[in-house]
Amino acid sequence: PVDISSPVTITGLTNGTTYLVKIRGVNTAGQGAASSAISVITGISLSNQSITVDPIANQTYTGSALTPAMVVKDGTSKLTLSTDYTVAYTNNTNVGTATATITGAGNYTGTKIQTFVIVARPIVPSGLSYSPATQTVRQGAAISPLIPTISGDTPGYTISPALAAGLSINATSGIISGTLTAAQTGTVRYTVTASNTEGSTTSTVTLVFNTAPTGISVAPSAVAENAASGTTVGTLSATDTDAGDTFTYELVSGTGNTDNALFTIDGANLKATTAFDFETKNSYTVRVRTSDAGGLSFEQAIAVTVINVNDAPTDLALSTTTINENNAANAVIGALTSTDQDAGDTHTYALVSGTGSTDNALFTIDGANLKATTAFDFETKNSYTVRVRTSDAGGLSFEQAITITVINVNDAPTDLALSAFAIYENNAIGATIGELSSKDQDAGDKHTYTLVSGDVSSFKVSGNQLVASVVYVHGTKNSYEIVVKSTDAGGLSVNKAIRITILQSPEVIGRANLAQNKQSSVVGQSITISKGYSANLVLSASNIVKYAWSPATGLSSTNISNPIANPTQTTTYTVRVTNAQGISTDVFVTVVVLEDYNITPNNVVSPDGDGVNDFWTIENLSAYPTNGVKIFDKAGRIIFDAKNYQNTWNGQLNGETLHEGTYYYVINLGPGTRPKTGYITLFSNK
Repeated sequence: PVDISSPVTITGLTNGTTYLVKIRGVNTAGQGAASSAISVITGISLSNQSITVDPIANQTYTGSALTPAMVVKDGTSKLTLSTDYTVAYTNNTNVGTATATITGAGNYTGTKIQTFVIVARPIVPSGLSYSPATQTVRQGAAISPLIPTISGDTPGYTISPALAAGLSINATSGIISGTLTAAQTGTVRYTVTASNTEGSTTSTVTLVFNTAPTGISVAPSAVAENAASGTTVGTLSATDTDAGDTFTYELVSGTGNTDNALFTIDGANLKATTAFDFETKNSYTVRVRTSDAGGLSFEQAIAVTVINVNDAPTDLALSTTTINENNAANAVIGALTSTDQDAGDTHTYALVSGTGSTDNALFTIDGANLKATTAFDFETKNSYTVRVRTSDAGGLSFEQAITITVINVNDAPTDLALSAFAIYENNAIGATIGELSSKDQDAGDKHTYTLVSGDVSSFKVSGNQLVASVVYVHGTKNSYEIVVKSTDAGGLSVNKAIRITILQSPEVIGRANLAQNKQSSVVGQSITISKGYSANLVLSASNIVKYAWSPATGLSSTNISNPIANPTQTTTYTVRVTNAQGISTDVFVTVVVLEDYNITPNNVVSPDGDGVNDFWTIENLSAYPTNGVKIFDKAGRIIFDAKNYQNTWNGQLNGETLHEGTYYYVINLGPGTRPKTGYITLFSNK
């Protein structure tokens, strides 16, 4: 007992435990009535508004359970783990939302929930590339943005060395863009690094800084008279401070362009488009523009001098430019001759490289004769070109490409084929077995086909089709041997032996699937069912890959081997079967439908809600929708009357369940039919 006269604080108590505190009131005389009261000591609830939990930052997936530290405060005071609270984590291993459940301890009670997100570890960037990867840059002109393609999670981008003034790289998207603001020359290769916390990848981009060319020269700048059209005068070159820059050249209008029409530029070569005559004119001028890789240009007039020389041959010819295919090796094609202003000049001939020299290796020159070194095949190639040089006694020459044409000679067919080598038995006479085709080097050649030997009386050829001339029976003879000849339009031919296999026809039977009619038809006969019932049609065959039943009326499926048939009238079904070799045949089966009013009324109804006999059912009645159904009690009163009955009577009359007992039914199936009658036993609680 403790004497108290003012509020007292009791320490050392355990949170959540109930204590009994007894208080006795005493007056000044030391006496007084005893009284008692019960107080329950509880801690501070974590749901109190003063209790807060700092948000937990997103955590990165590691494959192990994550337990981030918690910061729990009571007001501004931070609570101590284990002393003031405990933490339990759930769903804290895989990517997604994890839960931390904070439970009070010591002077705190209750729970508080804090969630945090586990995010996937960033994917290492890879496969960095830029489009375009190389670009020519001119001062004052905006570049086309260089756009990166990369795999992996979004990285940051850096570039080395630093970009020229006016150009920049976006550190987030990696796009390089801008306008060059300062003069710069040369080619610079930059390395771009894309990285995130997991790794990095690099790629390179190249910028070509461009200045205009300042001069043009041609070396040599002279051409001999009588030089053939296309003769190169000299090679053009440009002066430019950009080391390694590339240039294009063209003839343009302006000062000095007087003779532009007599010249052309091929790459960096200035060429004459005509033969010059020194005695007529010995100096010409052209105006040339050179443009560098960056599109900057310079123009200049250039003088071309004509050199007085002896006349070269000006043309050459081949007496015959055709040869029959399948020629002998080293066969002479024709004789070469030259045209030369110098009367009486002599010439030698050689095959040389240059325009039109594609097929030089297949020919040779013997004196003035051009010969073929191999046998040609028209179907493989029917035109060849060679480049021939004629040189006169003074060493001057002329070159020309000559085309040799190969003349087609008829080739015999080398093989024949039949599209199918089998047919099902019981075929129609004239049924197509397969199409004949020939292999022939002569594209577009036409062929006729004849039967040479073997079982030729069992087959015919109609156009390019092999057809049956008899009805084949598998088991009597399962294969036939014939020899077929293919003859081309030129009378050349090839023979081939072919074996035709006779396939056994598939068989179809029908099986009724109900107890009232479990009969099976013999192959080739019909199956009989009652109207409203069905039959299982079963096709027996091997190696079949496709079924096509028709008509589709009453069939459960038209593309399987065993559909269920439920026709409303007698129907003959045809199934076309196709085997793995693409060979087809038709098979037939007839389903005979009897309108025999085959229905089966149930004799029990027990509307107790157990799902069994809750309604009075009449099997197959739906096949006769004009039916009429009446039910009578023992007194002969009609308690149920329906047209087109749908199996819905549940033993009730006017919403009330009838008394248990026996009831009589009459089923009318239509004019001219005999009603079906019988009894129903009703089980109920009445």
